[in-house]
Amino acid sequence: MANYADQLAEKQLRDGTASSQVITHYLKATTERERLERERLAYENLKLQAQIAEIESKQNTEQMMAEVLKAIRLYAGVDDDDEE
Repeated sequence: MANYADQLAEKQLRDGTASSQVITHYLKATTERERLERERLAYENLKLQAQIAEIESKQNTEQMMAEVLKAIRLYAGVDDDDEE
């Protein structure tokens, strides 16, 4: 649908029948500010993905540490039920 809309807008621009809104949209889309905004959003997405990966890594580390502590307790002969 977006491709069709772009094709229609391109046809209107070529024919000289495009509305001022269509013209303004495509003029804004090609500005340096718009390019920088898209770039900023892309970097924000990368940052959020890195934060998610960090949180997941911390959770995995905490889970592994809990398992290690449990194994050490079992090796030492301490039953988890005895601690409670």
